[in-house]
Amino acid sequence: MTRFPVGVSFQADCAVSDQARAGEIYHVVENMAGGATLTPIARYFAWRPQFVEGFHDHWRVDCFLRTHQSTSSTSSETVTRMHPLAPKTQAEALKLGTDLVGALSAQRLCNEPIWLSVHRSQELQGQAFGEVFDYD
Repeated sequence: MTRFPVGVSFQADCAVSDQARAGEIYHVVENMAGGATLTPIARYFAWRPQFVEGFHDHWRVDCFLRTHQSTSSTSSETVTRMHPLAPKTQAEALKLGTDLVGALSAQRLCNEPIWLSVHRSQELQGQAFGEVFDYD
């Protein structure tokens, strides 16, 4: 798996197959010892749509920024918010997506033409199938 910078404060990893790319985007805080804390704030998927009328062959990059739910401290109301380390505004989210496209191109993982789409994403539920967790 490849890891590369995305803009100034983020890094991404990338799993590569013949027709697709997928990975996680992390907010990075470096420490004085030379290491870093990487917090996942988004996932992305890139692929080449097939048989799309009215379009040239192109890559499509979908970037899904994480949201999370929390309960208000003043009421029992559940509030959905962007991940605290993720871009807050639509302009910042588009900038992260644009930086991702630039990084994917620089790594030669995708090439123009590219369509970018940025989304908000919230995990609703999860379930393990088989022995997912190692409790030993």
